[in-house]
This record gives sequence, C-alpha cells and structure tokens, in this order.
Amino acid sequence: MRQMQLVYFDLVVVDSDIGLCTVMREQWRALEDAYEAGLARAIGVANYCEASFECLKSTWRHVPHVNQIQYHVGMTKDPDGIKSYCESLGIQVQSFSVLGGAEVMEEPGGGVAPLGVSPPKPEVSLTKNSKLRAIGGRLGGWSSAAVAIRWAFQNGFAVITKTTSRAHLKESVQIFGWSLSADQMAELDAPAALGTRNDFYSLSCNCFSSSICLGFDRDGKPGAFQSESDCLP
Repeated sequence: MRQMQLVYFDLVVVDSDIGLCTVMREQWRALEDAYEAGLARAIGVANYCEASFECLKSTWRHVPHVNQIQYHVGMTKDPDGIKSYCESLGIQVQSFSVLGGAEVMEEPGGGVAPLGVSPPKPEVSLTKNSKLRAIGGRLGGWSSAAVAIRWAFQNGFAVITKTTSRAHLKESVQIFGWSLSADQMAELDAPAALGTRNDFYSLSCNCFSSSICLGFDRDGKPGAFQSESDCLP
C-alpha cells in the first residue's frame, strides 16, 4: 500500500474456497481486521459457494460485501442458486469474465462439451457470437460484448470489465441506457442457447467438507483431520 501511495483500497477480495474451513476463517478474519482499520472500504470473496459461506457465518464479524464468480451468457439466471443465496445474506454477486474466456467451450458443430471434458475446440469468445451480434443489431447496433454485459447487469450482477479501447469503454458505460426484452433475456439465460457451456463455477467452487479440520493432533502433529474433535486448530 505504501509503494502504491494509497491510503486505502476500494475493495479487497480473498480468492477461492481452498477447502479447509479453519484456514478460510483465518483469511476472512484478516480481511475484517483490514476493514476495521480503514485499510479497505469493502471486503469480499471470490468463487465461494453456499457451503463456503456456511463455514464463515459462525465466526464472521462482517458479512462479505461481494462474491465474485465467473458469469456469462448461458449460465442461467442463478447458477447453482448462488445469486439468490448471496442476496439472502445481503451479499452482492459480481461477475468476472462476462465475455467468456478459456472455460467457455464449444465442440465442432455446436455441441456442448461434457462436464469436465475438454473439447477439441478450447475457446469460444462471446464477442464473436453471431446470436449476440444479431440481438445487438436489432437493438440499434450494439456489439456482442455490450449485449453480454447488459445481460449480466440485467440479471442483477455487478460486472467487472476491462479494456484498452476508449470506444469499448464508452460502449460499456452506455449499457445503462437500453435493455433486453424478456424473450431475449430468456434466450440468453438458457445453458444450451449458444451451443456453449461453462464448467468453471461447479469445478472451481471447491466447497469444503465440514468434516475436515486443519490443525494439530493431540501430540502436536500438524495435519488435516476428518473431525474437528480430533484436532486442535
């Protein structure tokens, strides 16, 4: 922070559920300390699912402000129910990779790759998707990227974007001035609508087993244990 000449960060996020509840609680406690010290205006998590939050709930002093997940066209309105769950706790869901990325997969001929199986064609960019382009054209000439961003925003997600293009930045800001119809939203919500699928969320959200504890046994030996009663955190 001194090297960056900053007084505080707008948002600090701990990335990914590592699968060990004790460690996750310690990580969150460190962010809470930073928040209470005024070093961060907001704190959050990334790629957390329901079980991850259930781990934190018993000890947290502050509810995470955001939960960042990869979210793009074809992932339904509420993937794995995480959006509605976060909203019930007052947590804002935030989308990254809204234009797809390496995990957006399509097989030759438009088929969907089976879960966990890499197809011959490793990446499909939603910026080049003909269906998104057609919808954007009918709405006044918006790009596929603008349609994808508007879709995520209209589904209640805060959207993280980046660009090196002034024109792209201007278009992204303008998505607040128009909207997709209910039929268009439903079409883009559908997992099979674009012939693509995304395995990232279900595979990256490594929800821990509540029976696992990281700590020390009665003899002081460190390790991971099947029951918290068998270890001393």
